[in-house]
Amino acid sequence: MSNSEEDLLERTEGTEEIGVRDAAVTKLTKEMRRKSGSVEDASKLLAFFYLLGRDYLPLGKIEQLMIEIEIAGDQGCRYTNGWLAKYAQDLVARLIPEDLYQPDPGQE
Repeated sequence: MSNSEEDLLERTEGTEEIGVRDAAVTKLTKEMRRKSGSVEDASKLLAFFYLLGRDYLPLGKIEQLMIEIEIAGDQGCRYTNGWLAKYAQDLVARLIPEDLYQPDPGQE
């Protein structure tokens, strides 16, 4: 057997296993998509987080932020960059209906 034939045998060994593995991954992916389904919702906040996670930030980063916020609880925060805090308040007001969000009047 020539060296090129040996190389070819080495490169093709186990390809049946790879094909089986790829088929299993494809099947699992299709099953996951079927189970997850689709969601219809008019929430702007949901749309914001969906797009943020789909296109801009890894979900792990978003989850880290959520954990930090949840740990802080209802203690409130001191925002040292007033302009950024005001912009964030504006974003919240645009995403959450007016009757559900009112900025702290003491901070206006």
